[in-house]
Amino acid sequence: MSKKEKQEIPLWARLGHGKPVSRRELLASGVISFSAYLVIPSWITLATSTANAQAAACGDAVASTLIPHLTLNLAGGAALQANFVPHNQADQRLDNYDRMGLGNSGVNLPIEMEFGSVPFAGKKPGTEILISQFLAGVRANAPTAISRTAFVGVNSRGRDDSSENKLSTSGLLSQAGLRGSILPFVGTERTVSGIRQLPAIVKPSSPLIVNSLSSLSGSVVPASNLPDFLSAQQRSSLLTLISKLSSSQVRKLSSDAQGTETKNLLECANIKNEQVKSMIDAGAVVIDPRRDTKGAALSAVWGIDDGTGNNNESLVFASMAYNVLQGNAGAGALEIGGYDYHDNTRTTANTRDFNAGAVVGRALETAAILGKKLFIQVTTDGAVDSGEKLNNAGFESTWTSDRGNANVSYILYFDPAGRAATSGFQINYFTAGQESDESTILGTNEGAAVAIFANYLKINKRMDLLTGDAAAMLNGALLDKAIKFA
Repeated sequence: MSKKEKQEIPLWARLGHGKPVSRRELLASGVISFSAYLVIPSWITLATSTANAQAAACGDAVASTLIPHLTLNLAGGAALQANFVPHNQADQRLDNYDRMGLGNSGVNLPIEMEFGSVPFAGKKPGTEILISQFLAGVRANAPTAISRTAFVGVNSRGRDDSSENKLSTSGLLSQAGLRGSILPFVGTERTVSGIRQLPAIVKPSSPLIVNSLSSLSGSVVPASNLPDFLSAQQRSSLLTLISKLSSSQVRKLSSDAQGTETKNLLECANIKNEQVKSMIDAGAVVIDPRRDTKGAALSAVWGIDDGTGNNNESLVFASMAYNVLQGNAGAGALEIGGYDYHDNTRTTANTRDFNAGAVVGRALETAAILGKKLFIQVTTDGAVDSGEKLNNAGFESTWTSDRGNANVSYILYFDPAGRAATSGFQINYFTAGQESDESTILGTNEGAAVAIFANYLKINKRMDLLTGDAAAMLNGALLDKAIKFA
Protein backbone atom coordinates (compact mmCIF):
# COMPACT_ATOMS: atom_id res chain seq x y z
CA MET A 1 0.00 0.00 0.00
CA SER A 2 1.36 3.41 -0.95
CA LYS A 3 1.94 6.17 1.59
CA LYS A 4 -0.82 8.24 -0.05
CA GLU A 5 -3.31 5.34 0.11
CA LYS A 6 -2.45 4.77 3.75
CA GLN A 7 -3.08 8.41 4.59
CA GLU A 8 -6.50 8.24 2.90
CA ILE A 9 -7.63 5.57 5.38
CA PRO A 10 -9.25 7.11 8.49
CA LEU A 11 -7.12 6.96 11.61
CA TRP A 12 -9.70 4.94 13.54
CA ALA A 13 -9.76 2.33 10.75
CA ARG A 14 -5.98 2.11 10.56
CA LEU A 15 -5.89 1.47 14.30
CA GLY A 16 -8.37 -1.43 14.02
CA HIS A 17 -11.43 0.27 15.54
CA GLY A 18 -14.97 0.67 14.34
CA LYS A 19 -16.09 4.20 13.52
CA PRO A 20 -16.04 6.03 16.92
CA VAL A 21 -19.11 7.98 18.00
CA SER A 22 -18.78 8.37 21.79
CA ARG A 23 -16.15 10.24 23.73
CA ARG A 24 -14.85 6.95 25.14
CA GLU A 25 -14.58 5.48 21.65
CA LEU A 26 -12.93 8.64 20.32
CA LEU A 27 -10.30 8.39 23.04
CA ALA A 28 -9.78 4.69 22.49
CA SER A 29 -9.48 5.10 18.73
CA GLY A 30 -6.79 7.74 19.01
CA VAL A 31 -8.82 10.50 17.37
CA ILE A 32 -8.49 12.46 20.62
CA SER A 33 -4.84 12.05 21.47
CA PHE A 34 -1.73 13.94 20.50
CA SER A 35 -3.80 16.23 18.26
CA ALA A 36 -5.90 17.55 21.13
CA TYR A 37 -4.11 20.84 20.46
CA LEU A 38 -6.27 21.29 17.35
CA VAL A 39 -9.82 22.62 17.31
CA ILE A 40 -12.52 23.61 14.84
CA PRO A 41 -13.50 27.29 14.67
CA SER A 42 -17.01 26.55 13.39
CA TRP A 43 -18.49 24.08 10.95
CA ILE A 44 -19.43 26.79 8.47
CA THR A 45 -16.22 28.82 8.67
CA LEU A 46 -14.14 25.67 8.47
CA ALA A 47 -15.96 24.36 5.41
CA THR A 48 -15.71 27.61 3.48
CA SER A 49 -12.17 28.56 4.46
CA THR A 50 -9.43 28.46 1.83
CA ALA A 51 -6.99 27.64 4.59
CA ASN A 52 -9.12 24.64 5.50
CA ALA A 53 -9.06 23.33 1.96
CA GLN A 54 -5.27 23.55 1.93
CA ALA A 55 -4.94 21.92 5.33
CA ALA A 56 -7.39 19.14 4.52
CA ALA A 57 -5.28 18.22 1.51
CA CYS A 58 -2.82 16.73 3.99
CA GLY A 59 0.13 18.28 2.20
CA ASP A 60 3.53 18.54 3.80
CA ALA A 61 4.37 21.81 5.52
CA VAL A 62 6.73 24.03 3.56
CA ALA A 63 9.63 25.28 5.66
CA SER A 64 10.03 29.04 5.76
CA THR A 65 13.14 30.44 4.12
CA LEU A 66 12.97 33.67 6.14
CA ILE A 67 15.51 34.41 8.85
CA PRO A 68 14.51 33.32 12.39
CA HIS A 69 12.96 36.17 14.38
CA LEU A 70 12.74 36.78 18.14
CA THR A 71 11.16 39.67 20.03
CA LEU A 72 12.08 40.50 23.61
CA ASN A 73 9.60 42.82 25.32
CA LEU A 74 10.60 44.58 28.53
CA ALA A 75 7.27 45.33 30.18
CA GLY A 76 7.00 48.54 32.16
CA GLY A 77 9.01 51.14 30.24
CA ALA A 78 12.73 50.32 30.26
CA ALA A 79 15.48 52.94 29.96
CA LEU A 80 16.57 51.76 26.54
CA GLN A 81 17.32 55.41 25.69
CA ALA A 82 19.97 55.47 28.42
CA ASN A 83 21.83 52.38 27.20
CA PHE A 84 22.04 52.96 23.46
CA VAL A 85 22.58 56.74 23.16
CA PRO A 86 20.19 58.44 20.70
CA HIS A 87 21.64 61.25 18.59
CA ASN A 88 20.14 64.19 16.71
CA GLN A 89 19.08 64.41 13.07
CA ALA A 90 22.70 64.87 11.98
CA ASP A 91 23.75 61.78 13.98
CA GLN A 92 25.58 64.02 16.46
CA ARG A 93 25.29 63.92 20.24
CA LEU A 94 22.67 66.08 21.91
CA ASP A 95 23.91 69.03 23.94
CA ASN A 96 22.25 67.64 27.05
CA TYR A 97 21.18 64.22 28.30
CA ASP A 98 20.09 65.23 31.81
CA ARG A 99 16.50 63.95 31.45
CA MET A 100 17.91 60.68 30.15
CA GLY A 101 20.03 60.04 33.22
CA LEU A 102 23.28 60.68 31.38
CA GLY A 103 24.39 64.09 32.63
CA ASN A 104 24.13 67.65 31.36
CA SER A 105 26.92 67.55 28.81
CA GLY A 106 26.67 65.52 25.64
CA VAL A 107 30.27 66.37 24.80
CA ASN A 108 31.55 64.90 28.06
CA LEU A 109 29.30 61.83 28.08
CA PRO A 110 31.49 58.69 28.00
CA ILE A 111 30.68 56.67 24.87
CA GLU A 112 31.46 53.02 24.23
CA MET A 113 31.30 51.92 20.61
CA GLU A 114 30.02 48.39 20.00
CA PHE A 115 28.52 46.43 17.09
CA GLY A 116 30.85 48.29 14.77
CA SER A 117 30.19 51.96 15.45
CA VAL A 118 27.08 52.13 17.63
CA PRO A 119 27.19 54.54 20.61
CA PHE A 120 26.34 53.21 24.06
CA ALA A 121 26.67 54.88 27.46
CA GLY A 122 30.31 54.15 28.21
CA LYS A 123 32.50 53.52 31.22
CA LYS A 124 32.17 55.47 34.43
CA PRO A 125 35.20 57.78 34.66
CA GLY A 126 38.17 56.06 36.24
CA THR A 127 36.55 52.61 36.11
CA GLU A 128 35.90 49.71 33.75
CA ILE A 129 32.20 49.66 34.74
CA LEU A 130 29.80 50.35 31.90
CA ILE A 131 26.97 52.80 32.44
CA SER A 132 25.01 50.75 29.90
CA GLN A 133 24.29 47.57 31.77
CA PHE A 134 22.33 46.27 28.80
CA LEU A 135 25.57 46.26 26.81
CA ALA A 136 27.37 44.68 29.76
CA GLY A 137 24.79 41.87 29.76
CA VAL A 138 25.21 41.22 26.04
CA ARG A 139 28.99 41.21 26.26
CA ALA A 140 28.99 38.79 29.18
CA ASN A 141 26.78 36.28 27.39
CA ALA A 142 27.65 36.57 23.69
CA PRO A 143 31.46 36.38 23.65
CA THR A 144 31.66 34.92 20.14
CA ALA A 145 28.44 36.25 18.60
CA ILE A 146 28.84 39.94 19.36
CA SER A 147 31.51 40.53 16.71
CA ARG A 148 29.14 39.23 14.04
CA THR A 149 26.10 41.18 15.24
CA ALA A 150 24.79 44.44 13.78
CA PHE A 151 22.68 46.88 15.82
CA VAL A 152 20.27 49.74 15.05
CA GLY A 153 18.39 51.89 17.56
CA VAL A 154 14.79 52.83 16.69
CA ASN A 155 13.55 56.09 18.25
CA SER A 156 9.80 56.60 18.65
CA ARG A 157 7.28 57.75 21.21
CA GLY A 158 5.26 55.23 23.19
CA ARG A 159 2.52 54.98 25.78
CA ASP A 160 3.82 54.41 29.29
CA ASP A 161 2.86 51.25 31.17
CA SER A 162 0.51 50.21 28.38
CA SER A 163 -0.12 47.02 26.46
CA GLU A 164 -1.61 49.04 23.61
CA ASN A 165 1.59 50.15 21.88
CA LYS A 166 1.62 48.72 18.36
CA LEU A 167 5.20 47.53 18.40
CA SER A 168 4.73 43.82 17.68
CA THR A 169 5.62 42.70 14.16
CA SER A 170 4.11 39.22 14.65
CA GLY A 171 1.24 39.72 12.19
CA LEU A 172 3.47 41.21 9.53
CA LEU A 173 5.91 38.33 9.92
CA SER A 174 3.13 35.77 9.60
CA GLN A 175 1.75 37.52 6.53
CA ALA A 176 5.23 37.49 4.99
CA GLY A 177 5.36 33.71 5.39
CA LEU A 178 7.46 33.16 8.51
CA ARG A 179 6.18 29.96 10.09
CA GLY A 180 7.49 26.88 11.79
CA SER A 181 7.57 23.37 10.38
CA ILE A 182 5.85 21.75 13.40
CA LEU A 183 5.00 24.60 15.79
CA PRO A 184 3.14 27.87 15.28
CA PHE A 185 4.19 31.34 16.40
CA VAL A 186 5.12 31.12 20.08
CA GLY A 187 4.86 33.67 22.89
CA THR A 188 5.00 33.91 26.67
CA GLU A 189 1.94 36.08 27.39
CA ARG A 190 -1.73 35.31 26.78
CA THR A 191 -2.24 38.09 24.27
CA VAL A 192 -2.74 38.20 20.52
CA SER A 193 0.96 38.97 20.02
CA GLY A 194 2.35 36.68 22.74
CA ILE A 195 3.67 39.76 24.60
CA ARG A 196 2.10 42.90 26.05
CA GLN A 197 2.28 44.80 22.77
CA LEU A 198 -0.39 45.15 20.09
CA PRO A 199 0.41 43.99 16.56
CA ALA A 200 1.24 46.62 13.96
CA ILE A 201 -0.99 46.70 10.83
CA VAL A 202 -1.79 42.97 10.72
CA LYS A 203 -3.34 40.80 13.43
CA PRO A 204 -1.49 37.49 13.72
CA SER A 205 -2.96 34.05 14.27
CA SER A 206 -3.18 33.09 17.92
CA PRO A 207 0.22 32.13 19.36
CA LEU A 208 1.07 29.02 21.28
CA ILE A 209 1.63 30.27 24.83
CA VAL A 210 4.80 28.79 26.32
CA ASN A 211 5.29 28.77 30.08
CA SER A 212 7.15 25.48 30.34
CA LEU A 213 9.09 23.08 28.15
CA SER A 214 6.06 20.78 28.04
CA SER A 215 4.08 23.61 26.42
CA LEU A 216 6.26 23.00 23.37
CA SER A 217 6.80 19.25 23.51
CA GLY A 218 3.12 18.53 24.25
CA SER A 219 1.67 20.86 21.63
CA VAL A 220 3.45 19.90 18.46
CA VAL A 221 1.25 20.23 15.37
CA PRO A 222 1.93 20.20 11.64
CA ALA A 223 2.14 23.75 10.38
CA SER A 224 0.41 23.24 7.01
CA ASN A 225 -1.76 26.33 7.52
CA LEU A 226 -4.02 24.72 10.13
CA PRO A 227 -2.90 26.83 13.13
CA ASP A 228 -3.42 30.04 11.18
CA PHE A 229 -7.14 30.21 11.87
CA LEU A 230 -7.36 28.67 15.34
CA SER A 231 -7.61 30.73 18.50
CA ALA A 232 -6.37 29.57 21.90
CA GLN A 233 -9.96 29.19 23.10
CA GLN A 234 -10.86 27.16 20.04
CA ARG A 235 -7.94 24.82 20.57
CA SER A 236 -8.93 24.17 24.17
CA SER A 237 -12.53 23.43 23.12
CA LEU A 238 -11.83 20.53 20.77
CA LEU A 239 -12.38 17.70 23.27
CA THR A 240 -15.64 19.17 24.50
CA LEU A 241 -16.88 19.82 21.00
CA ILE A 242 -16.22 16.34 19.66
CA SER A 243 -17.30 14.48 22.79
CA LYS A 244 -20.75 16.07 22.66
CA LEU A 245 -21.53 14.80 19.17
CA SER A 246 -24.28 12.19 19.12
CA SER A 247 -24.33 9.27 16.68
CA SER A 248 -26.96 11.01 14.59
CA GLN A 249 -24.91 14.20 14.53
CA VAL A 250 -21.86 12.32 13.36
CA ARG A 251 -23.90 10.69 10.57
CA LYS A 252 -25.40 14.03 9.55
CA LEU A 253 -22.03 15.73 9.72
CA SER A 254 -20.47 13.15 7.45
CA SER A 255 -23.27 13.41 4.92
CA ASP A 256 -22.63 16.97 3.77
CA ALA A 257 -19.68 18.87 2.31
CA GLN A 258 -18.93 20.62 5.57
CA GLY A 259 -18.75 17.35 7.45
CA THR A 260 -16.57 15.70 4.84
CA GLU A 261 -14.02 18.50 4.97
CA THR A 262 -14.14 18.54 8.77
CA LYS A 263 -13.61 14.79 8.92
CA ASN A 264 -10.73 15.02 6.44
CA LEU A 265 -9.19 17.83 8.41
CA LEU A 266 -9.23 15.91 11.69
CA GLU A 267 -7.92 12.74 10.07
CA CYS A 268 -5.16 14.70 8.32
CA ALA A 269 -4.19 16.39 11.57
CA ASN A 270 -3.91 13.07 13.35
CA ILE A 271 -1.85 11.51 10.58
CA LYS A 272 0.51 14.47 10.57
CA ASN A 273 0.79 14.48 14.34
CA GLU A 274 1.55 10.78 14.36
CA GLN A 275 4.35 11.38 11.89
CA VAL A 276 5.80 14.29 13.86
CA LYS A 277 5.53 12.48 17.17
CA SER A 278 7.35 9.48 15.68
CA MET A 279 10.12 11.79 14.47
CA ILE A 280 10.44 13.33 17.93
CA ASP A 281 10.48 9.91 19.61
CA ALA A 282 13.18 8.78 17.18
CA GLY A 283 15.27 11.89 17.77
CA ALA A 284 14.90 13.15 14.21
CA VAL A 285 13.22 16.29 15.54
CA VAL A 286 14.50 17.85 18.77
CA ILE A 287 12.35 20.17 20.90
CA ASP A 288 14.50 20.27 24.04
CA PRO A 289 17.82 22.10 23.37
CA ARG A 290 19.53 19.91 25.98
CA ARG A 291 18.96 16.92 23.70
CA ASP A 292 20.66 18.55 20.70
CA THR A 293 24.05 17.24 19.63
CA LYS A 294 25.36 20.61 20.83
CA GLY A 295 23.29 20.41 23.98
CA ALA A 296 26.22 20.79 26.36
CA ALA A 297 27.25 24.11 24.79
CA LEU A 298 23.65 25.36 24.64
CA SER A 299 23.06 24.38 28.26
CA ALA A 300 26.18 26.25 29.34
CA VAL A 301 24.98 29.43 27.59
CA TRP A 302 21.61 29.37 29.35
CA GLY A 303 22.75 27.96 32.69
CA ILE A 304 20.50 24.90 32.48
CA ASP A 305 20.97 21.17 32.92
CA ASP A 306 18.90 18.01 33.20
CA GLY A 307 17.84 19.01 36.69
CA THR A 308 16.41 22.38 35.62
CA GLY A 309 12.72 22.73 36.38
CA ASN A 310 10.26 22.40 33.51
CA ASN A 311 8.96 25.96 33.95
CA ASN A 312 12.30 27.61 34.70
CA GLU A 313 12.51 30.88 32.75
CA SER A 314 15.96 30.15 31.35
CA LEU A 315 14.84 26.74 30.08
CA VAL A 316 11.65 28.24 28.61
CA PHE A 317 13.57 31.02 26.84
CA ALA A 318 16.29 28.61 25.69
CA SER A 319 13.69 26.22 24.27
CA MET A 320 11.80 28.99 22.48
CA ALA A 321 14.96 30.46 20.99
CA TYR A 322 16.20 27.01 19.98
CA ASN A 323 12.98 26.00 18.22
CA VAL A 324 12.73 29.34 16.42
CA LEU A 325 16.33 29.04 15.24
CA GLN A 326 15.83 25.45 14.09
CA GLY A 327 12.73 26.41 12.13
CA ASN A 328 10.49 24.18 14.26
CA ALA A 329 8.50 27.25 15.38
CA GLY A 330 7.50 30.47 13.70
CA ALA A 331 8.52 33.79 15.23
CA GLY A 332 9.10 33.83 19.00
CA ALA A 333 8.03 36.52 21.47
CA LEU A 334 9.62 36.59 24.93
CA GLU A 335 8.69 38.96 27.73
CA ILE A 336 10.31 39.97 31.02
CA GLY A 337 8.40 42.10 33.52
CA GLY A 338 9.61 44.55 36.14
CA TYR A 339 10.82 47.40 33.91
CA ASP A 340 8.64 50.08 35.49
CA TYR A 341 11.62 50.84 37.72
CA HIS A 342 11.51 54.59 38.46
CA ASP A 343 12.15 54.07 42.18
CA ASN A 344 14.53 57.02 42.73
CA THR A 345 17.55 54.77 42.38
CA ARG A 346 19.57 53.32 39.53
CA THR A 347 20.16 50.01 41.30
CA THR A 348 17.00 48.22 40.21
CA ALA A 349 17.30 49.54 36.67
CA ASN A 350 20.93 48.45 36.31
CA THR A 351 20.08 44.92 37.41
CA ARG A 352 17.09 44.70 35.10
CA ASP A 353 18.98 46.17 32.15
CA PHE A 354 21.81 43.69 32.62
CA ASN A 355 19.30 40.82 32.69
CA ALA A 356 17.72 42.03 29.43
CA GLY A 357 21.14 42.21 27.80
CA ALA A 358 21.92 38.73 29.11
CA VAL A 359 18.83 37.23 27.46
CA VAL A 360 19.69 38.92 24.16
CA GLY A 361 23.30 37.77 24.48
CA ARG A 362 22.29 34.17 25.16
CA ALA A 363 19.98 34.15 22.15
CA LEU A 364 22.77 35.52 19.94
CA GLU A 365 25.25 32.98 21.30
CA THR A 366 22.72 30.19 20.69
CA ALA A 367 22.54 31.29 17.06
CA ALA A 368 26.34 31.25 16.88
CA ILE A 369 26.53 27.72 18.27
CA LEU A 370 23.91 26.49 15.81
CA GLY A 371 25.40 28.47 12.92
CA LYS A 372 22.07 30.20 12.22
CA LYS A 373 21.16 33.77 11.35
CA LEU A 374 18.97 35.54 13.90
CA PHE A 375 17.02 38.81 13.93
CA ILE A 376 16.05 40.21 17.35
CA GLN A 377 13.90 43.20 18.16
CA VAL A 378 13.80 44.56 21.72
CA THR A 379 10.73 46.58 22.68
CA THR A 380 9.28 48.27 25.74
CA ASP A 381 6.29 50.44 26.64
CA GLY A 382 7.56 53.96 27.23
CA ALA A 383 10.72 55.01 29.04
CA VAL A 384 11.87 56.69 32.26
CA ASP A 385 12.82 60.23 33.25
CA SER A 386 15.55 61.46 35.58
CA GLY A 387 14.19 65.02 35.69
CA GLU A 388 15.88 68.23 34.58
CA LYS A 389 19.01 68.27 36.74
CA LEU A 390 20.94 70.95 34.92
CA ASN A 391 23.66 71.13 37.56
CA ASN A 392 24.19 67.40 37.56
CA ALA A 393 27.36 66.48 35.70
CA GLY A 394 27.05 62.82 36.70
CA PHE A 395 26.07 60.03 34.35
CA GLU A 396 23.76 57.99 36.56
CA SER A 397 20.93 60.23 37.71
CA THR A 398 18.15 58.29 39.40
CA TRP A 399 14.92 57.40 37.63
CA THR A 400 11.97 59.37 39.01
CA SER A 401 9.02 58.95 36.60
CA ASP A 402 7.74 57.64 33.25
CA ARG A 403 8.52 59.37 29.98
CA GLY A 404 6.94 57.76 26.93
CA ASN A 405 8.20 60.29 24.39
CA ALA A 406 11.71 58.94 24.93
CA ASN A 407 10.75 55.38 23.93
CA VAL A 408 13.41 53.40 22.03
CA SER A 409 13.46 49.93 20.45
CA TYR A 410 16.48 47.90 19.34
CA ILE A 411 17.26 45.80 16.28
CA LEU A 412 20.04 43.20 16.48
CA TYR A 413 20.99 40.96 13.58
CA PHE A 414 23.46 38.09 13.87
CA ASP A 415 25.01 36.53 10.76
CA PRO A 416 27.47 33.61 11.15
CA ALA A 417 29.32 34.89 8.09
CA GLY A 418 30.08 38.25 9.69
CA ARG A 419 28.51 41.51 10.82
CA ALA A 420 26.07 42.93 8.27
CA ALA A 421 26.79 46.40 6.90
CA THR A 422 24.55 49.27 7.97
CA SER A 423 24.20 52.83 6.72
CA GLY A 424 23.58 54.26 10.18
CA PHE A 425 23.04 53.38 13.82
CA GLN A 426 19.55 54.85 14.35
CA ILE A 427 16.13 55.13 12.73
CA ASN A 428 14.51 58.49 13.41
CA TYR A 429 16.26 60.75 15.94
CA PHE A 430 16.01 62.67 19.21
CA THR A 431 15.36 66.40 19.34
CA ALA A 432 17.05 69.01 21.52
CA GLY A 433 14.21 68.38 23.99
CA GLN A 434 15.62 64.86 24.50
CA GLU A 435 12.63 63.13 22.94
CA SER A 436 11.88 61.26 19.76
CA ASP A 437 11.06 63.40 16.76
CA GLU A 438 7.37 63.06 15.90
CA SER A 439 7.28 64.95 12.60
CA THR A 440 6.92 61.73 10.57
CA ILE A 441 5.26 58.34 10.98
CA LEU A 442 8.64 56.95 12.05
CA GLY A 443 8.12 58.71 15.39
CA THR A 444 5.05 56.61 16.22
CA ASN A 445 5.20 53.14 17.73
CA GLU A 446 3.39 51.56 14.78
CA GLY A 447 5.66 53.37 12.34
CA ALA A 448 8.66 52.09 14.29
CA ALA A 449 7.34 48.53 14.08
CA VAL A 450 6.87 48.77 10.33
CA ALA A 451 10.37 50.22 9.99
CA ILE A 452 11.77 47.26 11.95
CA PHE A 453 9.82 44.88 9.70
CA ALA A 454 11.11 46.65 6.59
CA ASN A 455 14.70 46.19 7.77
CA TYR A 456 13.97 42.52 8.41
CA LEU A 457 12.73 42.17 4.83
CA LYS A 458 15.80 44.03 3.55
CA ILE A 459 18.10 41.56 5.30
CA ASN A 460 16.11 38.72 3.76
CA LYS A 461 16.33 40.38 0.31
CA ARG A 462 12.53 40.22 0.16
CA MET A 463 11.41 43.82 -0.06
CA ASP A 464 8.66 42.56 -2.39
CA LEU A 465 6.91 41.35 0.78
CA LEU A 466 6.43 44.93 1.99
CA THR A 467 2.88 45.33 0.75
CA GLY A 468 -0.53 46.74 1.62
CA ASP A 469 -0.87 49.20 4.50
CA ALA A 470 2.73 48.63 5.58
CA ALA A 471 4.01 49.69 2.17
CA ALA A 472 1.65 52.65 2.16
CA MET A 473 2.88 53.76 5.58
CA LEU A 474 6.53 53.74 4.49
CA ASN A 475 7.03 54.88 0.93
CA GLY A 476 9.50 56.98 -1.01
CA ALA A 477 11.75 59.09 1.19
CA LEU A 478 10.36 57.63 4.42
CA LEU A 479 11.35 54.12 3.38
CA ASP A 480 14.83 55.33 2.48
CA LYS A 481 15.13 56.89 5.95
CA ALA A 482 13.89 53.71 7.62
CA ILE A 483 16.16 51.18 5.91
CA LYS A 484 19.56 50.93 7.59
CA PHE A 485 20.80 47.56 6.33
CA ALA A 486 22.65 47.38 3.04
